[in-house]
Amino acid sequence: MSKYRSLRVSAVLFLVVAAIGRWSVPCPSGPIATVVPAAFELLAGLCGPELPSALFASAAGGRQLLYDLDGDGIPEEYVLPSGRLQVKSASGIIWQSPPDWQVTECLIGDATGDGTPDLILSVWKTGSFGPHKPFWVSGEDMSYRNHLFIFNLVSGAVKAVWQSSNLARPNHAVFLADLDGDGQNELIAAEGSYNDPETFRVTVWRWNGWGFSRLK
Repeated sequence: MSKYRSLRVSAVLFLVVAAIGRWSVPCPSGPIATVVPAAFELLAGLCGPELPSALFASAAGGRQLLYDLDGDGIPEEYVLPSGRLQVKSASGIIWQSPPDWQVTECLIGDATGDGTPDLILSVWKTGSFGPHKPFWVSGEDMSYRNHLFIFNLVSGAVKAVWQSSNLARPNHAVFLADLDGDGQNELIAAEGSYNDPETFRVTVWRWNGWGFSRLK
């Protein structure tokens, strides 16, 4: 079996087991809680002994997280009510996603391989580009499409690291895991179709320094 085929098989297994753990874990009813599905521990046997815990918040599941993203020793609260992410500290809201974004998933983990955890969002919105449209693009695609955005929390401020334009295929779900044990996470995407809701495929991606490259 080739290396990339092996990665794909591991990714499919990861998604199946993670999905079982993800959607079977009840939402915390008391104080905000860190949600780390037990399925991720089981996956360590498939993907390596150092499988990083992937934290997530799902709009459908109402997940809520506690995580110290900026490393100051004080966890922030990440809540996703009605598709709008809020990042909170003890003093109040640090940041919230724009009202015209529909955030369907929030994931915390090292997506860029620099050793620092990132905040990864799956976002639905109109317009292919944000406020920093490439200078060579004259028009704008105002279709309602899915995007993948990556942020860091630095000195109390949420800062964009990378923001995709319209994705060719929308993500039903994304996860992070070091599938091949090389110390760098792969991004596992369960991709759908804008035109056919029954379409589904699993793809594996790796950060290349300026974006993600698909591992074929």
